[in-house]
Amino acid sequence: MREANTQLYSIGTLEPFEFRSRTPEELNGPTLLNEMTELTGGRAFSVENLNHLPDIAAKIGAELRNQYILGYHPSKSR
Repeated sequence: MREANTQLYSIGTLEPFEFRSRTPEELNGPTLLNEMTELTGGRAFSVENLNHLPDIAAKIGAELRNQYILGYHPSKSR
């Protein structure tokens, strides 16, 4: 992902904590998503209530629309 210069945004759908009986890999999933997204400059979102998905999608869309890139190209030396 770093080589592709791509931002990653993730949405992890999680069962409420009291209902979780997961393997260590599944329990570490949110941490892994956070690490991967931070490396690319994106963000990870965790959702327990699927009704919140539209709001999270709107937040991601707003972040992507409000980004810009600054560049500088020096003039030729004389």
